[in-house]
Amino acid sequence: MDQGRRLTKEDIKSDQFVDSTLQVYEFLKTNLKSIIIGATIVILVVGGFAFYQHQQQTARAEAFLKYTEAIEKYQEAETDWFEADGTEKPFEIAETQLQTIFQKYPETSVADKARYNYAKARYYEGDYDGAISHFQMVVNEHQPENQILALYAQKAIGNCYEQKGEYQKALEAYTPAEDKLPQIAMRDYAFSDLQLGQARCYEKLGDFDYALAIYKDIIDLFKANLEKAIQQKSRDLIPGAKALIASLPQPPSVTAAEGLENEGNYHKAFAAYAKAIHDYKVDKDIHGGLTDERRKTINRFEKNANDFLINLRDARRAESEGRDPLYYYVQAVGLGGRSFYEKVFGFAPHRSLYEKALFHRDKLQRVQR
Repeated sequence: MDQGRRLTKEDIKSDQFVDSTLQVYEFLKTNLKSIIIGATIVILVVGGFAFYQHQQQTARAEAFLKYTEAIEKYQEAETDWFEADGTEKPFEIAETQLQTIFQKYPETSVADKARYNYAKARYYEGDYDGAISHFQMVVNEHQPENQILALYAQKAIGNCYEQKGEYQKALEAYTPAEDKLPQIAMRDYAFSDLQLGQARCYEKLGDFDYALAIYKDIIDLFKANLEKAIQQKSRDLIPGAKALIASLPQPPSVTAAEGLENEGNYHKAFAAYAKAIHDYKVDKDIHGGLTDERRKTINRFEKNANDFLINLRDARRAESEGRDPLYYYVQAVGLGGRSFYEKVFGFAPHRSLYEKALFHRDKLQRVQR
């Protein structure tokens, strides 16, 4: 740089750049060994993690394949057990395969399933203590995706104690704290199943009032959810009725039906819409003006509407006369179907559970008379 020339900003920046570059070079030269070691560690960690992930995926795949083979053997053994005379031991091979899975692949989701089915095999063979031990491990150590399996394991523990005749312990197993039950779709369904077990235990322990109260709770919940199903199906049918009415020349007044719909009384609202359509058709039959195509459209609507409304009417009549209304409810809302539970009451309680509660309630009421 010239002695007499004044430094410019560019000169200063240039010198700073050179200084920084030299400092970085000096740092790299001094710490080269440490940097290489650090970089090597990072590479090893990243590579090790990738290797670990690969190993985990491989383990999961192996576990799944082995579980598929084991569960086939288990299902065959279960069928054989139901048909056996009690001297055979059909579960031996399946038990060995299942045990290998939950011991060798403990961190996989199928390990829980393998242990659960292993515990079931012990249950079938009458080793209730062994079954309880493994069911309890499923409850305590299950993978997050196996929460529903843990609920069934909790119920199975109660079943084991019932088989042993230890009804107080069974009752405790059937009565987990509600806040411990996972917030999953089948939570209410599983809770109702546990309630039925509680009621059975109270009945065995001679506490008939408690048992009767639980049976009634299950029955009342079923009926409440049935009413929800009726309202939901009615709500689903209303748009079709309104669209048909809107398509009619000089459509009938539906003020009353709209009022019921706005109040949330969907069943009565749908019945009112259906009646308006029927009255419209009758009026046109008398005075003329209904085309063949429109008549076919109305007839199709009325067939579907009447299947629902008439079956509900017959169900209500059967109830009022003390007869079993379930057949008609099945026809009306598809009671027992998958869509019914998922859409309406989140699996709580299913039809067979209701029927068991009804049977035990009636039996207890006869005893208490």
